[in-house]
Order: sequence, then structure tokens, then C-alpha cells
Amino acid sequence: MGLKIPEKDEPKIVLQDLVVLVQAHPTLFALGLCGVAYLFQLLKFFTPIKTKEREILDALVNESLDEFRSKVFYKISPDTPSDHVRVTLFKHHDMYFFFYPFRGYLTPWGLPRNPFSGWLVVTHRSGHLTKWFTTVFLAPDDADNAEGMAGRAFRSNGTIFIGMDTKDPLPDLRDVKYISWWKRRRVKFNSEKMHAKSIMDVQHEKWIKQFEDYAKRTRSTTTFVWDRIKRRRPNPTLMIAMRIQSSQNKPFGVIVLDSCCETEFLPVNSQKFRNAFGILDQKMRSLGAID
Repeated sequence: MGLKIPEKDEPKIVLQDLVVLVQAHPTLFALGLCGVAYLFQLLKFFTPIKTKEREILDALVNESLDEFRSKVFYKISPDTPSDHVRVTLFKHHDMYFFFYPFRGYLTPWGLPRNPFSGWLVVTHRSGHLTKWFTTVFLAPDDADNAEGMAGRAFRSNGTIFIGMDTKDPLPDLRDVKYISWWKRRRVKFNSEKMHAKSIMDVQHEKWIKQFEDYAKRTRSTTTFVWDRIKRRRPNPTLMIAMRIQSSQNKPFGVIVLDSCCETEFLPVNSQKFRNAFGILDQKMRSLGAID
């Protein structure tokens, strides 16, 4: 029995069948494509392919961020943890699939958002030589829904900051303990119904009010801030965010400075700050961190 020789029109028939299948199930086909793209980005995230040259350049980028950090926060103590005073570079992505933790129960992006909503993703951070970052902020075309100081700065035309005013500082959440969703609901219910409160309920109610004020003023989601508290991550009391333009003079991303320490820093409108930022910007472009 000989081998079957495919006829000339066989590939054409297969292609026609595929077109018919896509037309019959367009939603499933779109979901399948999204799933494949998500798995590809997930694989790329966990198994990044970096050349030795790229590793050296990334180390130089982080070194430049560290230098800028020490210039702006010029009185910072040498033993200050790197996570307490940071400089972070975010890059804007029109399409982004990988999120952790998930923002919703049905989709990683949270309804009604999707991978194409516009996202700011961390690429480099002072004091960090790895690229294991999970912070992602929404930066959609509808600027009113942009998340965090990073998203707000990206959708604005200048530098924005919060927490510099000593008369109206951001709430200090260092003493706030994580409260489970169930306990937060119970405290809120007792408060609304004017039920008797325990000493712990009073304390929890105070923390919840501080927390909600912080989330509102920093344009963060409540889930994001509670998750940071749960993981014992510091929540900054000072934030400065500046939008960066690409070499084609298009919005590239944002640089964010934040601190949860009481330390002196250069005023944003000072010549020393502008000079330091100009040097950083030049170095980042020469190292390929900014396209």
C-alpha cells in the first residue's frame, strides 16, 4: 500500500474549513488567541532571555537610579532599606496580559478592563538587580480612571506630587495591621447600625478610615493597598511622578520617586532637582532603558 499523495487543492480546503470554523465560533476563537498570548507572556516573564550585555546595561540603569535617589534624598541614612525610598521606571504598554495578583475573579485585569486598556509596568527600580516586579497601574485613555500617581502623571502634562504639604500629609500606614475582608465588613456594619463597639472595633474603624483616605488620595484601588499591607510592604507618604517622552517625542512612561521615611529632599522646582533629573534622563536613554 503506497503513500497517499496530497492533492493540490487540499491546503486550500483546510484553510476554507478553518475560516468556516472561525466564523461559526468567533468568540471562542478570540478567547483562544488571548489565551495563547497570555501563556506566551507568562512564559516570557518567568523565563526571560537576557544576554550578558543586557544584564550589564540593566545593572548600569539601576546604578543610575540609585545615584539619582541619593541626590534627591540627599540626607538619607546609608542603612535605610531600599524599599523605603525608591526610584522606579514604568513603561507604558498598549497591550499587557500578565497580572499578579489578579484584579478580578473572572479576569486578571478586572472588569470591565482588558489587556488592551493601557498599562504602566515596572521595568527598573533603584536598589533592585532583578526584574521580579508585580506592580502594574491602569493608564487608559479615559484619564479620570488612571490608577496611582504613575497613571495620573502619564495622563497629565507635567510633574505631580503628593505628601509634600506638612499641613495635610498622607496618612502614615506603618502601624496599620491587615484586616480581613470579613472583619472590615463587620466593622462597617456595626458602625452603620450604631451597634456597640469593642475596643478592637474602634481601632479597626480608625485604621479603615486612614486606609480609605490613603487609597483615595493616591488614586489607588483598595485591593492594591490592602494587599501591600497584607504582604507587609511599606506604603509611601511622599510621591513624585514625572512623565517621560520617547525619542520620537511620544509618551514613553513615568518615573516615580516615593518615600515612607521622614527625610529631606530636593524641591521639585529647584535647579538642583532639574539638573539631577536631566543627567538621569540622558543616562537612561544612552543605556537603552528609554526608547
